[in-house]
Amino acid sequence: MNRRWTERSFIGVVMRFIVLVLIGMLATSLVADHCTAMAVHELLGWAAAAAKPASDVARSIIDYFKVRQQSVREVERARLAKKQAETLLEKSKFETAKAAELNQSALENKLERALHEKKAALSAADVNDARLQETRREQEMMQLDLQKKKSDIEAMYLSKIQEQTDRIRAETDSKVNLYRLLTLLVLGFASYLFYRLHHLQRRNHATLLAPDLVKTGPRYITRTGHVTTPQTGGDTGNAAMKSNGKAEPAIAAAS
Repeated sequence: MNRRWTERSFIGVVMRFIVLVLIGMLATSLVADHCTAMAVHELLGWAAAAAKPASDVARSIIDYFKVRQQSVREVERARLAKKQAETLLEKSKFETAKAAELNQSALENKLERALHEKKAALSAADVNDARLQETRREQEMMQLDLQKKKSDIEAMYLSKIQEQTDRIRAETDSKVNLYRLLTLLVLGFASYLFYRLHHLQRRNHATLLAPDLVKTGPRYITRTGHVTTPQTGGDTGNAAMKSNGKAEPAIAAAS
């Protein structure tokens, strides 16, 4: 029992030692990797910080040389343009002096001719101005005449239109009155015809009810239905009149 326990304890101790060694190696490698990464990061940052001013300085130097070269070229161009302008100025001065010496008389003649032409143009302008004023006056007179004629024509047309309007209104009033009279006549004639037709219809109706009215003369029909004559005054009629006290004509009974 003691021997087995001793072997197990020894194996356990060895295994614990190996595990601790492995854990230590792993921790050492992790710490070393972290330190290495931090160092590399700092080194790269320092290199970038050191390289940026150098690149800025190099770029500024290049820009300076470019600007200087461009300014030198512009100065050379300005000098060349100045020389050309000076040569052209000298040439123009020489040509002007030569032309002035050679053509002074011609210039004087041209000036005199220009003065004469100017005087002639001024006189022509005065004449044209006078003609223009006269033309304006004529136009104003014509415009006044046209306005007067226009007003006369408008008044004439207005009077004619008023006359035609009055005539048309009178004709219209007469026609309206005639139409009214004709309408009244037609309505009266129609009323008369209606009345006559109604009267004839009543007579025809009464004749159908009493066909012997023409032969025997007027008869009376009482409310009980008995027929009497005013001349004879029969017993039947008297009895009916005595019983009712009233008698109606045949025509009225028919209606």
